[in-house]
Amino acid sequence: MNNVNLIGRTTKDAELRFTPNGKAVATVTIAVNRNYVAEGQEREADFIQVVIWGKRAEAFANYVRKGHQVGVTGELRTRNYENESNQKVYVTEVLVSEFTFLEKKPVQA
Repeated sequence: MNNVNLIGRTTKDAELRFTPNGKAVATVTIAVNRNYVAEGQEREADFIQVVIWGKRAEAFANYVRKGHQVGVTGELRTRNYENESNQKVYVTEVLVSEFTFLEKKPVQA
C-alpha cells in the first residue's frame, strides 16, 4: 500500500504549467511540522514536494497561496534524471489525488 496523508503550509505559490497536450500540472512544496520538539529547540519541519494534475492542479493554483495550510492525500513517488552536468538526480515527491483547504479564503474589502 502506498498512501500518504500530510498537513502543512505552502512555502510559496504553486507553480502551474501545462504539458504540450494541454494537461495542467501544479507543483509546490509544503512544510510539515515534525511531532517531536527537543527541549530548548524550535520545532523542525520537513519540506515535501507535491505534484497535482488536471483540474485539481488549476483549482489548487488559483486558491492556495504561500503560507496557506492544506491537507493532501496521495502516493509517494520517486524518479530520477540526468542534469546538465551528467549527474543523476533523484527526486521524491507526493503525487496528490486529493487535497483540502484548511483555511478559509480571506474576505477582500
